Amino acid sequence: GVFQVHGTDHPIGLPAEMVTSMPAQLVHVLRHLLVGLLAGASVGACAPTLINRLVRSESHLLLMAISLAFLAFGLGQTLGGGGLVAVFVTGMWLSNGRYRFHSFDQHALRHSLHPLNTAAEFTILLLLGLFVSPADMIQVLPVGILLALSLLLARLLGVRLALAGTGLAAPQRRLIVFSGLRGAVPLSLALGLDDVLPHLRGIPQ
Repeated sequence: GVFQVHGTDHPIGLPAEMVTSMPAQLVHVLRHLLVGLLAGASVGACAPTLINRLVRSESHLLLMAISLAFLAFGLGQTLGGGGLVAVFVTGMWLSNGRYRFHSFDQHALRHSLHPLNTAAEFTILLLLGLFVSPADMIQVLPVGILLALSLLLARLLGVRLALAGTGLAAPQRRLIVFSGLRGAVPLSLALGLDDVLPHLRGIPQ
């Protein structure tokens, strides 16, 4: 894993090795992400050319997408980075690529990969349940809480910077921070129904 923790006698449960090696671990995390990003971008850049030359149907598209995912994962791991990060970046590149066949778009990829995605989600949940030990979770609980708070602070700062020139009020920004765009968009659409519905034709008042 990214963080490798061994025995500890720290009074609050924080491993002494983790405290002393935190700078080196942070550098390792940054390298993990950067190398995975570059590996995924490299495979993703070649993906549209391979799909245009080799794929002729949606069944071929499924095989090609899986092959590219394995290739991105292997390349990221071989270079010392994150294989899962590389797969994510490759998937983003695939879904936004331009293909010779117009039917090969985000909807076709989602339709082809949906059974595999569902099986992978169930497999990950089962593996987490089998391999996670409650004793280990208690041991790294302080670090987990610290990381959760750090991510919340980073999200708060990131949203404030991204929405700096939008003119949104402070309550609206807080809504986006704590619920995200996935929660804010449906709420905004629901609030706008009162203004939209009266103007739709064919709907009784």
